[in-house]
Amino acid sequence: PIVVDKVFESLIQINNEGIPMLLVEQDVMLASAVSDYMYVLHQGVVVAEGVPDELMNNDALNTAYLG
Repeated sequence: PIVVDKVFESLIQINNEGIPMLLVEQDVMLASAVSDYMYVLHQGVVVAEGVPDELMNNDALNTAYLG
């Protein structure tokens, strides 16, 4: 967990500098903290996309992917 925290601290700094990046991450909470826009993939197919707040408040996505 310490290494993950350090990596995400660095990603937040990169994001704050306005440098574009592509992040593939299974931890939705961490990913949403450094993302301006997100895609949800299911078996390689985009099933949803949007800004983190929209996706995190989507009941269907929460039920299907976050439990």
